[in-house]
Amino acid sequence: MVVDVLKNNKITKMFQAMVIIRLKMGNLGLKVQSLKTRLTIMEGEKQVLLKQMQKEHEGHEEYKK
Repeated sequence: MVVDVLKNNKITKMFQAMVIIRLKMGNLGLKVQSLKTRLTIMEGEKQVLLKQMQKEHEGHEEYKK
């Protein structure tokens, strides 16, 4: 009987560990997705700023002529 109780405790602890790992992996997945989204947004903003800089540079080039 003691062996059965110890065996059940080990199974319970293993199950708890698996649940904790699964939750942490889920949180990590969400964090990675959030960072990917932020990176995509920042890349878009970077492209907009580069286009604005090019337009300003072209304007300065025309003014010099």
